[in-house]
Amino acid sequence: MILQKLVIGSDCNPIKRIIYETKAGIVYKNDSPIELAKAVIKAYYMDRAKIGLNGKNAVVTKYNWASTVKTLLEIYDYKNL
Repeated sequence: MILQKLVIGSDCNPIKRIIYETKAGIVYKNDSPIELAKAVIKAYYMDRAKIGLNGKNAVVTKYNWASTVKTLLEIYDYKNL
């Protein structure tokens, strides 16, 4: 996603959740080669640049190490130890 590429992922969680949440790609039915082929064909006709930018923005703002550390510190309430 950071490379601004459209993502094609199976409908397994959390992959499905992240793709839907970020609008960064296409989800296909797991273990279905036909559905995967349809997703690849669909991706060809989509605005890949816009969708790729959605993915990059998601990584920059949410799916990165700094964001993860912040969330973990909030969970453990590190400041009050």
